[in-house]
Amino acid sequence: MYFQQLSINDNFVLEATMHLDSVQYVNNGGGFGLMVRDDMYVDTYKADLNTNFIAVGSLGTPFGAGTATEYAYRAFNRENPDGFTRDKGDRIDNYLKAGESVTLKIVKVDSTYSLFYNGEKTALNYDLSLAGDDKAYIYVGLFVAGVTATFSNISLTVN
Repeated sequence: MYFQQLSINDNFVLEATMHLDSVQYVNNGGGFGLMVRDDMYVDTYKADLNTNFIAVGSLGTPFGAGTATEYAYRAFNRENPDGFTRDKGDRIDNYLKAGESVTLKIVKVDSTYSLFYNGEKTALNYDLSLAGDDKAYIYVGLFVAGVTATFSNISLTVN
């Protein structure tokens, strides 16, 4: 993840265009896009990791790869150590494939996060404090897992 640390109180708009260069199928563990996290660990192992995040892009590269029912999610979050939350309204069968591009945006106003995928507001809309171990900051940025991607037109506006 390429990220910028912001104050927990900052409002912002993070936008980028992402081109999916290639996909490595890794047990559906792949994903990519824009993310806001409540803490960040660099070169640190933490057995009791309890970080929260919200993301727009793709989760699943895709799920059910190689079957007739391939799909992905364009927005997702994690609010507890038990796993991901996805809204059925954000499940997509026409997920991004290698060679394609998508525009992504996260808008934060107070504690509300709005996510946009190709200009369309996702079903996922959070009122989330993201106050993890690091209570003073949030971490916003670009992430990839299980794919190779190129980001362009990156813009972070902080109010």
